[in-house]
Amino acid sequence: MTNWAQEWQLGISVDKCCVLNIGTEVIAPRLLLDNCTLSVLSQSHDMGIIVNDSLSLTAHEMDIVSKAHRRSALILRAFTSHDVKLLIHA
Repeated sequence: MTNWAQEWQLGISVDKCCVLNIGTEVIAPRLLLDNCTLSVLSQSHDMGIIVNDSLSLTAHEMDIVSKAHRRSALILRAFTSHDVKLLIHA
């Protein structure tokens, strides 16, 4: 892959690459890309989706729920008045 990238003058972001072993069998415990060892992770974020080594989407679902809570809190905060005088007269 490194030779192909160099031939086509394309850079490889090695720091964004990793090994994600799916299942119980470890196929290649140590892989090199452009003379850098790739880290072995139990979950990875790719194209907006978080996937773990058992192909469970629980982490991805939790990430979506967390973002939804943050956005709804921002919206609520934008429409909530913190003016004490306004609250007393209401």
